[in-house]
Amino acid sequence: MTPEESSDLSLLGQVLYTNLFGGSIFTFLLFGLYILAFFIALCTSVKTGIQGRPHKVLWGCMIILLLCYVWNLVEQILILIVDIKTTFIISGSLDTVLDTYFARVGKTDIVGSVPFNINLVVGDAIVAWRAWAIWSESRIAKLLLAVLLIGNIGTNIADIVLDVIESDNTTFTTIPMDEISSSFSLAVNLLSTMLIAFKAWRHRQTLKMISANTMKHSRVERILLFLVESGVVYCSIQWAWNMDYRNWTGS
Repeated sequence: MTPEESSDLSLLGQVLYTNLFGGSIFTFLLFGLYILAFFIALCTSVKTGIQGRPHKVLWGCMIILLLCYVWNLVEQILILIVDIKTTFIISGSLDTVLDTYFARVGKTDIVGSVPFNINLVVGDAIVAWRAWAIWSESRIAKLLLAVLLIGNIGTNIADIVLDVIESDNTTFTTIPMDEISSSFSLAVNLLSTMLIAFKAWRHRQTLKMISANTMKHSRVERILLFLVESGVVYCSIQWAWNMDYRNWTGS
């Protein structure tokens, strides 16, 4: 085996290891946690009843998210099967194995990007909807949320289209749509979190004006604080992912 072939084989092993432990196992773990949370929410809704259009729309979005997670899980399982077949079963030279493997990567990445983008858009829409409901009296807040959400949907659609074009033509565009779409998503979540945080602060100030001895958080305030805290965590994860993606692409 030549040094070049040894290097290629080592690279292939690293990619397979990353796909298994960095991709598949992590995906299986998240899927299990999501299924647990989904059935807890389902049991709660069955007891209380699904009433009102907002509740029904929210459950429709959750079902879409569930289908996307199932789609992604099936894709990860198929990737593992195809990777094993490509690497260990296909006969031929190492160059043939590598060509077959990287041809597979280009196609499955496109399939995997579709549920990811749908999941991202639906999740961001739910977050924006919460801020929209809280700031229903403010036209400016609703306008900003609508503009960012439309931009988020448009950039995610463009991201999928460009991925398909690159896969078919084996050409690469200079437009960093992955980075642009993720930035729009971060903007939607950041604005929504800031709006909810400001509403929580105003609510607290109002309670202090009514009663100077107000120390405990009200039920409404606890809900608002929970939305703010979860939004901050999610925005931090998105920001870290964007920075990691910038470093990886060198942009």
